[in-house]
Amino acid sequence: MFILLGNLVAWAAILFGVARAGIGFFVGSLDLEAERAAAASRYLGSVAPGEAIEQGLFVFVFGVVFGVFVSIARSLSERNMVDEE
Repeated sequence: MFILLGNLVAWAAILFGVARAGIGFFVGSLDLEAERAAAASRYLGSVAPGEAIEQGLFVFVFGVVFGVFVSIARSLSERNMVDEE
């Protein structure tokens, strides 16, 4: 049960991190400063695009590391199940 929940959290963090960084790249690529400021306020919560990209990458890395921990927990759980039989 906890392994399934951990796997879900890891995948959600990876997806949200990629989405946040992608939106940051999109907002940062806008040409006009007024459009960039309006898009940052609307899509990023008035955060600079560079900060959004950095936050997205941090969330992505967290999801990958958390997924590795879930994988380790799953293998240890399976090993304990085999040892008990």
